[in-house]
Amino acid sequence: MRVLTRAAAAAALIGILFTSGCATSPGSDNTVIPSVDGPQLGDVALDDDVRDATVLVVGDSLAHAFGEGMSDTISAGEARDVTIVNAAIGGCGLLLSVEQQVAGTMSATNPECNTWTTRWPELVAEYQPDYVYLSTSFWDVAPQVLLEGGPTVSMADEAVQQRWIDNAKTAVELLSAGGAHVYLDDVNADGMHTVQERTVEEIASAQVTLLPLREQMCDSTECPASIDGIQVLDDTGHPAGQSRDRLARWILNRMFSAA
Repeated sequence: MRVLTRAAAAAALIGILFTSGCATSPGSDNTVIPSVDGPQLGDVALDDDVRDATVLVVGDSLAHAFGEGMSDTISAGEARDVTIVNAAIGGCGLLLSVEQQVAGTMSATNPECNTWTTRWPELVAEYQPDYVYLSTSFWDVAPQVLLEGGPTVSMADEAVQQRWIDNAKTAVELLSAGGAHVYLDDVNADGMHTVQERTVEEIASAQVTLLPLREQMCDSTECPASIDGIQVLDDTGHPAGQSRDRLARWILNRMFSAA
């Protein structure tokens, strides 16, 4: 099993946030509306609509961090009868690769990352979520080997983009099988946002929404280290405590407001 160092994780995620293109917001008909406001760093409070539901969180360590933020927010607030099931695993994407490159080094993909095709249906059957938050952050844009003995490829390859789209469609189908709405965030490197938009366009809008999360941390020119005096990322490259919780509340508010 490959273990990613804190330094490598920080360099990778910070690099993604600072090299990505400007995020955009999907309209009700899946058109794209450019963001005109600066980064807001999430929400201060939960909306009243956030209650009486189960939220399943899957994906990588960024998803896991936001799942923790959701749990802490719900636990600290008044009774809302909201259950957060945090099943995200650090270092995992959707491409089902055998090797990944991290910080310039190729190493074996954690086998647990490739169990999502069977694991997620089990979670859906067990918890019957109303909403699902899915983030694969930067893992799918890293150079990878998809088949034993095969070449190293990247998301720059059209065939790899199509593989991601096909796998994402499968993921959404599995995660929404019980009627849940799937929310996919757009915190990814250059080129990935377009691939995500293509995926959402090819799936019925009743099943999946692309959340414009990146615009909460970045504007068209930069991703600041702090917003209104609040540190955005910690030394691992993940959202720091207060920013994590504010962004987690924003995710929940966006999910429930669309219900």
